Amino acid sequence: MSFVRELKRRNVFRVGIAYLVVAWLILQLSDVLISLLELPDWIGRTAVFVLIVGFPVVVVLAWAFELTPDGVKRDSDVNRGDTVGATPGRKLDFVIIGALVIALGYFVWERQQLVSPDAPIDRSIAVLPFVVRSTDVEQELFADGLTEEILNSLARTPDLQVASSTSSFVFKDSGDDIKTIAESLGVSHILEGSVRRSGETLRITARLIRASDGFELWSQPYNRQFADVIAIQEDIAIQIANALETAMDPEALAAMVSAGTHSVPAYEAYLKGIAIRTRSRMSGDTSQVMEIETEFGRAVTFDPQFANAHYQRARFWRMQMTSGGPLAVVKDLSAEEMEQRYFEALNQAIEHEKDIAVKTLYSVLRSQDERDYREALRQIEEYLRLRPADDDALGTRSELTGTLGMYDEGVKLAVEYAQGDTKGSATSREAIWRLFYSGSPDLIVENVNKILAKDPDDMNAVYQSHKAYLWAMDIDSARIALQKILASPWAESSKSLAQLRQACAENRKNDAQRFLAEVLEKTDRLQVIWGAYMAIGDDDRASKLLQEYDEQRRFNELSALLFYGELDFTNLPNLSAQLSGQGIVDRQVFDIPFRCDR
Repeated sequence: MSFVRELKRRNVFRVGIAYLVVAWLILQLSDVLISLLELPDWIGRTAVFVLIVGFPVVVVLAWAFELTPDGVKRDSDVNRGDTVGATPGRKLDFVIIGALVIALGYFVWERQQLVSPDAPIDRSIAVLPFVVRSTDVEQELFADGLTEEILNSLARTPDLQVASSTSSFVFKDSGDDIKTIAESLGVSHILEGSVRRSGETLRITARLIRASDGFELWSQPYNRQFADVIAIQEDIAIQIANALETAMDPEALAAMVSAGTHSVPAYEAYLKGIAIRTRSRMSGDTSQVMEIETEFGRAVTFDPQFANAHYQRARFWRMQMTSGGPLAVVKDLSAEEMEQRYFEALNQAIEHEKDIAVKTLYSVLRSQDERDYREALRQIEEYLRLRPADDDALGTRSELTGTLGMYDEGVKLAVEYAQGDTKGSATSREAIWRLFYSGSPDLIVENVNKILAKDPDDMNAVYQSHKAYLWAMDIDSARIALQKILASPWAESSKSLAQLRQACAENRKNDAQRFLAEVLEKTDRLQVIWGAYMAIGDDDRASKLLQEYDEQRRFNELSALLFYGELDFTNLPNLSAQLSGQGIVDRQVFDIPFRCDR
């Protein structure tokens, strides 16, 4: 007991408590600064080490020395009859109380920032492209792919609204502040981060920020080996979902955000394919399109059971088979060869996919390519009940309403999307397309303007808006949209087609004939050529072209035209037989209001 009294007399306990409280505050401050300034992890580890080592040193000094009115003296030099410990002890008490008040205030403030009792959490988020601390193009592709995969993982969470990659990537290197970006994207939270890779060492920093006040809800630096990249991606998605208090139970959440492979080389190739596709889709630049297939092919070579990589590869070949998409660039393979590659990839995806919801999504493609569109619509609606925020799936549902002649339903979905807060490139494109067939010029213009306001730089939406304005005969708005198309790296044949439509709407028939010649010179894609014939009013050539495909039973190319309301099946007996019983052949056929021969 005398030893304990001696510890108290020498203020060892007070010094120890004061040291621990102040050390805790220092660690909180250093954690914030390290994340905010993206300082190396070793600084934080060094701070912890110094504070731990410093504790016994401080305790020993408190035992060996006394603070007296005459200064610091060795304890052996102090007269034990003096009350030297009283005044310093009271000063230490004030230090402890002050530090505890500061610590308690910080703790209460942090809790109040994290949880607001007055309002539920707005579960909306945008994932900004992770910043790369390098000029290496490969590292930038890796960072872009990682960003999109984190975004895709979060988008699978049913009660979380996630801005599409097309929308988020517009703000890459923009320099805009968090609040401005969040307001533009219509979200309440922003996930941002940075990536550094040096050999096999990988440093990823991620921060979840509440846009309204800039408060950091969660942050984490990952300083790992590159072999841990899959675990890092999954952990980030889980931590964000938990921070936003989503309704997923831990086991289901972990399964949902799973990358789908344990092979790091497979995952790296997959991320690169995703990044190149996003860049090409946003810009319209087709120079790297074939690398998409190459990277997904490498991914499934490294891991033959990587279902999502098989699926992405199938999507690539399906894009080539549709003949009209801006990223359809393969010309040295026959339709049969592309179809074979497509089905091989799709079958592998369905075989290896373990998630029932995702397997359903893959099956939608199967139904579409078997031309069972009513079953495809049923399947996509079943999938969307489980994954309501999936942009591509929402776009597919909208497309299917057009294919099945459900024009009123398509317009209803388009208006709901235009007036809502959700955003997505595929949904925007298809929503605008459905508006063509509303029969109301005012409704078209009003809702197209709202959709474009969501993401004015989405070239897919801009391209469709040009045609929509022409359907509404708003020629001035169409002319503005056309200028944006011509200034973009969009496919030259598609630019010529847009100019042809504009020329017809403005009754410049000679110019229209010139643009038609440009289309025929620049492409052999059915969708573009048929669209040009229809716009210029040459029904005979348009019908003859489709009949040739029908006689050759090239149903994949013809199927890519099914959601056009102006498509007439009258002279396509083989395709009509394929669609028998679904009500597609007997659907309403629309006249194009801007045709040259109107």
